[in-house]
Amino acid sequence: MKTRLFSLSLMIMLAAVQVFAGRIYLIGDATSSGWSLDAAPLMEQTGDNVYQWVGNLKDGPLKFLTHKDWVPSYGPTTNNTALTVGTSVLQLRSSDDDPDNAFAVTAGRYALTIDLSGDTPQLTVANGAELPDKGLSSYYPEAIYAIGSATTAGWRTPDAVEMHESAFNS
Repeated sequence: MKTRLFSLSLMIMLAAVQVFAGRIYLIGDATSSGWSLDAAPLMEQTGDNVYQWVGNLKDGPLKFLTHKDWVPSYGPTTNNTALTVGTSVLQLRSSDDDPDNAFAVTAGRYALTIDLSGDTPQLTVANGAELPDKGLSSYYPEAIYAIGSATTAGWRTPDAVEMHESAFNS
């Protein structure tokens, strides 16, 4: 009986990892969590490499992280570019040597869409005044570990087996 329950739990954990395999986090003084990597709001993935978020932002800088780490990240092509309604090109920061640009946000309600599906990453900003909140504010762990009779760790948590993300259905 324990093996069946464990297998079911393992399948549920795997499904959660696959759904959130592609991530974009909002970070900066403009967000409710500031510069906290642990509490950064998560954009909702709405398509292949397309992410959306709707909510309130405060005055201050804003940029986008792809992991709960400072690199890689996305920002404007020049620092302190005003976050305004319309579409702008995003610049990828892939190393600490690259410019660390952030958008300058004026407090308000925004609808943000990041599209990484084409050759040029783009951010589309719209007025979010009439839209409900959209995004994933709950904490999603960077790693999930498996324990139990069906693993090499048994029930010993120090020996838990780390599970790795993979593409959906692979």
